[in-house]
Amino acid sequence: MAQIVDFTPLGSAGGDPRDILLLDILSNNSVDLELTARQALLQSRRGKLAKALAETGDTRAVRKLSRCGAAKVRVEGPFGAYWKPKGCHAAYCPVCNGHKAQRIFNPMRPEVLRIMGTRGCALHLVIAGPETSDALSFTPLKDRLHHLLRQARKALGGYRWRTYFAKRVGVVLCAEIGRGSKDLGHPHIHLFACAASIKTIQSFALWLNERWQDLVPHALPLQTDKVSRVGAGFDWAKSLWYALKGTRLGVDWGPELLFEAVCALSSGLRLVTTQGLLKGNWLGSKREAA
Repeated sequence: MAQIVDFTPLGSAGGDPRDILLLDILSNNSVDLELTARQALLQSRRGKLAKALAETGDTRAVRKLSRCGAAKVRVEGPFGAYWKPKGCHAAYCPVCNGHKAQRIFNPMRPEVLRIMGTRGCALHLVIAGPETSDALSFTPLKDRLHHLLRQARKALGGYRWRTYFAKRVGVVLCAEIGRGSKDLGHPHIHLFACAASIKTIQSFALWLNERWQDLVPHALPLQTDKVSRVGAGFDWAKSLWYALKGTRLGVDWGPELLFEAVCALSSGLRLVTTQGLLKGNWLGSKREAA
């Protein structure tokens, strides 16, 4: 069964330091992302991943990655039309994952600021399943990811959520796959939440902990004192970006795990979900009700 394994302060979100560079780029609209070293890094990572997937025999995934960015599409921008590479939109593609995260983060960031106001705060926690059970070797990674997503979405429900927290808290759920122990895969979900006051966030974390333990017995309790208030720099923004970054398949992963991870990420699961005050279609040209 799944369990909440971490509740981290936003200042210690960790991750690749180059994500902070990308965050700086996102905060400056005059910088073209495709002309930065970060874009070249993602393209290099995509090429290495394609070579690693070739060893798994997954020709479809290799073909998708090799064709990503080869064609051009005409896009209407605020300063006129321009041509940009056409992505493969695969959930395992490093380049397309970066673009998708950027497209969600850019409009969501001011909305989070609006929700938090001048005295608000945010939290970041990770919901994950066990990694050490021998039973995992008999459960497909796709099924474990689907079960975890279903449980997490179910946790954000019920009378208390609908009548109180849905009107006061904005929540983002982002599913991801890590390597895990014994190359069995580690599906987990990053939960980012924001509200106008620290009291609301703390009561939400307490309620979520109780709700999760009702759904999943033996789940680890949350620590509700580790939150980030407005005025603490870009901590919450870095955490939001880290949650949105998506899965990064490692070229050093075993062939079986790589193949399973690609299958899980290609199964049509909705990997990013927004609830409460942040509910909507953030990938559309306009924010529409989901």
